[in-house]
Amino acid sequence: MGLLRVKVFTMNPAEFTYFYFTPGDIKRDVITFNAEESRHISRVCRIGSGDQIMATDGNGRVCHVEITDPSRNAVMGKIVSSETHEKPSPSIELAIPLTSANKADWIIEKCTELGISSFHFFPSQRSKVAQNDKKLERLSRISISAIKQSMRAHVPAIIRHETLESLIDSFSSFDVILLGHLDKAIPELPERRKTTGVKRVLLVVGPEAGFDPSEVKQIRDSGAETVRFGNHRLRMETAAIVLSTIAIQHFSAS
Repeated sequence: MGLLRVKVFTMNPAEFTYFYFTPGDIKRDVITFNAEESRHISRVCRIGSGDQIMATDGNGRVCHVEITDPSRNAVMGKIVSSETHEKPSPSIELAIPLTSANKADWIIEKCTELGISSFHFFPSQRSKVAQNDKKLERLSRISISAIKQSMRAHVPAIIRHETLESLIDSFSSFDVILLGHLDKAIPELPERRKTTGVKRVLLVVGPEAGFDPSEVKQIRDSGAETVRFGNHRLRMETAAIVLSTIAIQHFSAS
């Protein structure tokens, strides 16, 4: 009996790592990465001259880049090729009440990796956490880190609504609005009849202490349908991740 020969293919580990740039970082076919990305490229990943990496602008453009100057503070690379990725369809978006920094960070990171297109933050009666521009800027940085980790090409939008009513006013731009609920009389999301032609879906998750009944009525009366994603009560951040996972699977298979 002959020996089984296995051919082993090796690739530069950097080709599995995404980096981030902005349109202003490009001049002709050369990218000069900002200081933070440059330190990550040169110090953390130990990528040197002649190595090749992938980089995205977060708006769908992905570039294959050959490093020409691995300076620690301003890594430069020549664009070998580039392609444009369309946004995922349908767009699955997540609305969550204002919450603590740790929980918001976790939700943004994990749900971005899963494929959530936009995040909508809004206040509710049982969520009194204040939100400011600095916190939203931090969440934006986390979302950028998450697209690099998951090798996605689009940074999710992070939208702040000053009131629950402001969020509800946006319902008209969605084809489907789903409110996560624990009522065992309602069907689980996978049991929901699939709808064709869906382009935008909004998932609404309640705060740690749950929505006030008047808020549930207001959301439902404004066009949201309630769906169940299990038989047990979940923490807010867990519910956000579980509902996002199930919804992405459900609508992607439509």
